[in-house]
Amino acid sequence: MSEGTYRPEAAQAALADVEAVGGRVRRHTRGYGVFVLALAAFFPLVLLFCGFAPLSGAVLGAVSGVAGALVGIGSGLAATRIRAFPRRYGPRYLLAFLTSAALYAVVLILGGYLFEDVAAWWIGGAVATALPLTVLGVSVLRSGGARS
Repeated sequence: MSEGTYRPEAAQAALADVEAVGGRVRRHTRGYGVFVLALAAFFPLVLLFCGFAPLSGAVLGAVSGVAGALVGIGSGLAATRIRAFPRRYGPRYLLAFLTSAALYAVVLILGGYLFEDVAAWWIGGAVATALPLTVLGVSVLRSGGARS
């Protein structure tokens, strides 16, 4: 073939390959979004348990420590299983995760000392803790693997 000519079959095959790869990336990106939403649900559940369970501070600290270890292990396992991440994955995930973790710590510490029996504190804190990760998870799922 001379320069500047192309074979339509080769172009169609290349486009089919690109579509197959795009489908896999979208599936893996959705998996990442679901993982982030599961994490967004986990933070407030543990926080509500700590706020409403009539347990000692040592037991509540142990529960929070185990929950933190599970989050760390789950994050590591999810990162190894998910092969495609959305653009700017690292900074977006870290910002959402660290914001949720900081809110969790503030609600837990202040609630343990100042608002021990105030249900509104624990419920509001649980909602606030879930918001950053929920926003990230929903934005990932809404983008559907598009380059955001």
